[in-house]
Amino acid sequence: MADQRTPSEWIYDSDTPLKFKGVLKDGRLKEFLLLPSKDKSYWQFVNITSGHICLCKFATKEKALEDFVNNYSGKYENVIFSKLLK
Repeated sequence: MADQRTPSEWIYDSDTPLKFKGVLKDGRLKEFLLLPSKDKSYWQFVNITSGHICLCKFATKEKALEDFVNNYSGKYENVIFSKLLK
């Protein structure tokens, strides 16, 4: 059965891994994943575009998203989130 929750509900769902695409102000596209560790003790960003796993570890998905908004969102024209299927 399809998930009937709104995007604002699943973006902050603590179990849902995210994929997001961002268009930088210079027009380049960046793609990222926000994934939990195998033991679910932290969350990390993976830059799919460059193949880089961010060394930053966040205790919750909300803290990771807060970090993105506070430190990186100003570099992007547009960011589109989608959820990854489990």
